[in-house]
Amino acid sequence: MTGDPSAYFERLTKYIAEENIALEYSDEIAPAKGTAVPGKITLLPGQATAELFSTCFHELAHQAARRAETTKRIRETEAEGSPL
Repeated sequence: MTGDPSAYFERLTKYIAEENIALEYSDEIAPAKGTAVPGKITLLPGQATAELFSTCFHELAHQAARRAETTKRIRETEAEGSPL
């Protein structure tokens, strides 16, 4: 992903906060760029803004995933298929 989505990233993080989802940054998730558990998104710091936005959006899609009803493979496919 390229470009400068700064304004969109600000809107995305505001939406995440409004949905009561914690947004954190941690080097400990490497090599993953992001992780999601219900109510929390963790991003790997140091990513370019465009990549950070894309990763955050992907992890947000996991918040809506049907964890108990699906496999990890299905959840990843759903998150990758989220419009961006």
